[in-house]
Amino acid sequence: MFNKAQLVKYYGGGGSQVIDHAIVVFCLLFLITLLTFLLSNTGGIKYY
Repeated sequence: MFNKAQLVKYYGGGGSQVIDHAIVVFCLLFLITLLTFLLSNTGGIKYY
């Protein structure tokens, strides 16, 4: 998915890359939370 140059740019870069990475992680967490919420509402996952 990522090659080494992209990873170096991503993690070895300045503050803006760190902020971009944080936004990506936050969006992924939000999507995962949304999906689990929808699945639990439709009976796909039973928590209770």
